[in-house]
Amino acid sequence: RDVTGVQTCALPICGHDALAIRIGSVLSLVSAVGFVIVPSNAVTLALNTAVMGVGQLACMAGHQIVCVRAAKGPRGREAIFGYHMVAIAFGQGVGPFIVSWLAGNAAIPPTGLVFQISILVGSLAALTAFGMQRAAAGVDGKRGEAAMGLGELVRVKGLIAYIVASLITITGLDIIVIYLPLLGAERGIDAGVIGAMLAARAAASMVSRLVYVP
Repeated sequence: RDVTGVQTCALPICGHDALAIRIGSVLSLVSAVGFVIVPSNAVTLALNTAVMGVGQLACMAGHQIVCVRAAKGPRGREAIFGYHMVAIAFGQGVGPFIVSWLAGNAAIPPTGLVFQISILVGSLAALTAFGMQRAAAGVDGKRGEAAMGLGELVRVKGLIAYIVASLITITGLDIIVIYLPLLGAERGIDAGVIGAMLAARAAASMVSRLVYVP
């Protein structure tokens, strides 16, 4: 158990973290390919976005369990999770930078080229995911323990507060990431300017997450 009293690996995904990451990376790659080869309309946009979202959630869940089983104690877990969050912020900064570089002075970037680059990045991610080792039996997996039920999980002290705080933070982040490009397209702001603003946000996020790293 960690400092909150939650068993560090008593959730159903434990022991299947590498598989979750592989599935998530493949779904993300499939989504990128779909954006390139499938004719664009509202239905295909929604389907590809849904596939991408499921892939992202699978990767995030798997990554966080890997952080748990790779750490030694609560302090080590915070450090590894800090490195993980810094890496996410770095990627969130590189993406807008690439988009702004491709767009130049245009208000709308060349989306076809952006998705082609996404296929390349997704392929590298999938290759990396399939090179990951599965959790060894008994290593922080505690396979003899039953998975924690939802009722027991929500009764963990402080968990609801953490969830509410996360919802507020992620909602604000998503509004910025989604609204800024739309605002730029509507008002004719160069995509490069919007990309630079998103990259600056990611840089600030990366600096703030360094507090988790010893």
